[in-house]
Amino acid sequence: MKSQKSGAQISKKAFIQSVLIIFVLIMVAGILTMIVPVGNYSKIVINGRETIDPNSFQYLANPDYPFWQWFTAPVEDLFSEGNITLIAITLFILLVGIAFAVMDRSGILHEVISRIIKKFGGDKYNLLLLISFFFMVLGAFFGIFEEVIPLVPIIIALSFSLGWDSMLGLGMSYSPQIWGFHWRCLILLP
Repeated sequence: MKSQKSGAQISKKAFIQSVLIIFVLIMVAGILTMIVPVGNYSKIVINGRETIDPNSFQYLANPDYPFWQWFTAPVEDLFSEGNITLIAITLFILLVGIAFAVMDRSGILHEVISRIIKKFGGDKYNLLLLISFFFMVLGAFFGIFEEVIPLVPIIIALSFSLGWDSMLGLGMSYSPQIWGFHWRCLILLP
């Protein structure tokens, strides 16, 4: 009997394509640091709130980074001083992803998805609405953004089990979470 994986599977070809895309983006970003002029604005305090002075723009000298530093910049940024939050989020995503991989191999995820489908049966559109609302609440009220990434493959597997495709699984998990997070930023930050 062939065991079926519950989460979204990534082929070697897709992994290599992803690495190549990241490599090209690093090259483009490195070239743009040499082409795009550098400048900054000064900040002023108005009514007790720090804002940017729109008339204070001044050009600065372009940084002279060596070519090899284009490729080491992501690692240097990760381990630079004051990036403990970035390291914590990266470790959190990694550990949660590992936990879900273990649950997938042990069959727990398949069983959970089967029970969800059995519970909602023919009411799969209400399940779609409920899941979308759940992810929107995560983004809006708890400020969760990239921490939801390990949950996306599970929702994609649920989407496959309901007869839908992977794009709908992504749409009912990550898209509402992004909208909720942006709603939080628009309401709470100004």
